[in-house]
Amino acid sequence: MKILKTLIKKIVLIFTIALCAMASQPLYSQIIFDDDVDDSTPAAPIDHWIIPMIVIGLLLIFYYFKKSQKPAHK
Repeated sequence: MKILKTLIKKIVLIFTIALCAMASQPLYSQIIFDDDVDDSTPAAPIDHWIIPMIVIGLLLIFYYFKKSQKPAHK
């Protein structure tokens, strides 16, 4: 009887997950727009932020690594 209850719970769980997965699928996979869009818009100017963010990331990693290496005071 215990095996049957476990099996029923698994089946209900699988059915629920499958139903939620099917319900979350959109009706159309892609929105269709008119062809009169302007695709010549420049990208966001993030190129000049790459090096500073890498440096900040490395400094934060170094800081937290050093902080975790210190022995805790009692």
